[in-house]
Amino acid sequence: MNLRKSLSDGLKSLIPIIALLVIWEITSRTIRVMSIFVPPPSVDLLALYHGIVSLEYFVLIWETLQRMFTAYFLAAAIAIPIGLFLGWNLRAYKVFEPLIEALRVIPSVAWIAPAIIFFGLSGTSVVFVTFYALFWLFLVFSLYGVLSIDKLALLSFKTVRAKKRDIFTKLIVPGSMVNVAAALRQGIAVAFIVTISGEMLLSVDGLGYFLLESERIFAYSSIYATLILLSILGYSLTKIAILVEERFTLKWAIESGIRIG
Repeated sequence: MNLRKSLSDGLKSLIPIIALLVIWEITSRTIRVMSIFVPPPSVDLLALYHGIVSLEYFVLIWETLQRMFTAYFLAAAIAIPIGLFLGWNLRAYKVFEPLIEALRVIPSVAWIAPAIIFFGLSGTSVVFVTFYALFWLFLVFSLYGVLSIDKLALLSFKTVRAKKRDIFTKLIVPGSMVNVAAALRQGIAVAFIVTISGEMLLSVDGLGYFLLESERIFAYSSIYATLILLSILGYSLTKIAILVEERFTLKWAIESGIRIG
């Protein structure tokens, strides 16, 4: 029964997509000028097919995802522990709060110029800019995850004179996991967007670079084929992140018995 419902819901969700493609196809073929600059989806999907068969898109996807996840895991490994520590140690947080607030409001794209100076037009520059965007997202979510822990739970640990290590591992980490999970999920979308944007300006390969290069050589069908691919890839990554959050991280936080809020 659940399988039938899932299939039914899945088919219903395809209706708006199919409707959009049909309208796009008819409009593009009806208006001649539009067909030049916005080729019909049948042409774009054919270009996408050729790119996949020739393995060109697989190489581009690998280059993009490699940079994206390098920045993602590096930012998570550094920012989350710092955020948990600062949320736990309010004295340290008050010392670093002005610096944190001053740096995190700077858009990641503003660091493109320094990235070019230090790393040139390279994948490292893309990783740096993406890392910067993710670092503050992970740090702030982790920090406020600790601050949102029930004060009574914290007081109960202190009442029994629990060691600081036990408080941190048995209360702080599990109690902030909901916020951390939300940050990790949102981080996938942020990492994907910033990586593609960075490749358009800082790289000589990857999906972002290929998209911009297609515009430069007037390969319009390749532009929209790449946009379709980005949509599918971004949607898939987001769905996977949600699945991981629901099945593992949130489940673990709930089973830990920690009350959040």
